[in-house]
Amino acid sequence: EIERTATTLDLVVRQLSAIWWLVDRDLRILRTGGAVMEILGYEPDTYVGATLYDVIHNDPTADTAWLDAHERALRGETVTFTSEYRNKLLQNTVAPYRFDGEIIGAIGTNVDITAMHTFERRIVDAQRVPDIAPARVAAGGGDDARHAECLGEADRPGPDAARAARHQQRLA
Repeated sequence: EIERTATTLDLVVRQLSAIWWLVDRDLRILRTGGAVMEILGYEPDTYVGATLYDVIHNDPTADTAWLDAHERALRGETVTFTSEYRNKLLQNTVAPYRFDGEIIGAIGTNVDITAMHTFERRIVDAQRVPDIAPARVAAGGGDDARHAECLGEADRPGPDAARAARHQQRLA
């Protein structure tokens, strides 16, 4: 039953562009799943059995906030922070992993928020452009509002990108 549940969880989390993992009290990686290959660029079981200390100390791009977050989770805290890895912005949460009320490790998730962050930056940048009236955008009026809705969509993969590009050309 646990394997079936883990397989289902992997399928769902992968489609959400997210990763999950479990570590024990020694910060030894027990299991990982989700979009590990897509986000981090390696197979999910690559570091299973290794400690976070080993992984972080062998990766010059690793942020020590990871160790701090896991150590705090082992003391009962839930920690949320952002990090950057391989040009992706990740929203991370690490929490105590409990069994029968006892903390036996930590469980973590991260979600790739790169596209959302890029979209937010484009909106802020667009509000600085003189030909878009921020007051009209905020009020939801006119072509400016429709233009603001499409900002950033041209960079997104899929059918919305083409639609957004055509819409932006019509507004120009």
